[in-house]
Amino acid sequence: MNQEARSRKYNLLVYGIPKQEKENPLEVLNQFLRNDLQMEKAVVDSLIIQNAHRIPRNPDNRYKETAPEAIIVKFACLKDRNIILARVHEVKLPKGKSVRTDLPGPLKKMRAQLAQKAYQLRKEGLKTRIIEKPTSVELQVRRTTDNRWSRSGIGCEIIKTDGTKLGRRRDLENVEAMGTLSD
Repeated sequence: MNQEARSRKYNLLVYGIPKQEKENPLEVLNQFLRNDLQMEKAVVDSLIIQNAHRIPRNPDNRYKETAPEAIIVKFACLKDRNIILARVHEVKLPKGKSVRTDLPGPLKKMRAQLAQKAYQLRKEGLKTRIIEKPTSVELQVRRTTDNRWSRSGIGCEIIKTDGTKLGRRRDLENVEAMGTLSD
């Protein structure tokens, strides 16, 4: 999985951009960066993109069947990819649009599972964030009054990427050993 993660390191996936007839994915991406991420034209023009195209929909995936296919973008420079990721955290994207790092299949599945758990925890009034590392995905949780993020499995199963379940944790005490998903 390390080799696959390294090969995807320069990629981003952009979700929620409506598909246009006879579109140029690079131009569609540039419009997204300028309009939705509110980036200056000079910054957008300075990004070195090796390739961008739509990813065909997985026929087995029944989640949001009407959503447009994602655009995968490969950057020549990791710095350019990180400029986009940083901007995503600064700007509120329109509903239905998102930008994600490109992860290997098992980690992508784990990220989706953690996102569902994070949604439930946010409904309980907790703050959550998902941290993606080269070989793991981690859910971090904090109370809204806390300044410190904790690795946590609050109400979450701790699952290795091979699907092995390591147990459950439901409390905020002793959170340092919880929540990491890795091989």
